[in-house]
Amino acid sequence: MTESNTATTPQPGLVLAGFRLVEQLGSDGLGELFRAQNVHAPRLLRSIRVIRPELAAQPDFRAQLLRVAELLDVLEHPNLLRLHHLGEEGDFLFTVHDLLLDRSLRALTSE
Repeated sequence: MTESNTATTPQPGLVLAGFRLVEQLGSDGLGELFRAQNVHAPRLLRSIRVIRPELAAQPDFRAQLLRVAELLDVLEHPNLLRLHHLGEEGDFLFTVHDLLLDRSLRALTSE
């Protein structure tokens, strides 16, 4: 059974790009960040950022997000979080990234 992606607010249990949202990790000006688990390989974890609907509705923002995704696709650096996927399903625009376990952004930026 496939979950419906017609809700306007992402919630744990929602599946995007083959990953089930498990728990919300936080939110910021771009959207909400979730820990997500691959539905076919449960040990494969990622983070998914669901972009705020008001930003996702702006063509200029979407174009800028695509440019950033294309740039991140060709750059490799230990201080850059890898972008695995930029997608849109139902009402949701989202990005899929590596999940940083046991390390806060503040700890990483102070190293």
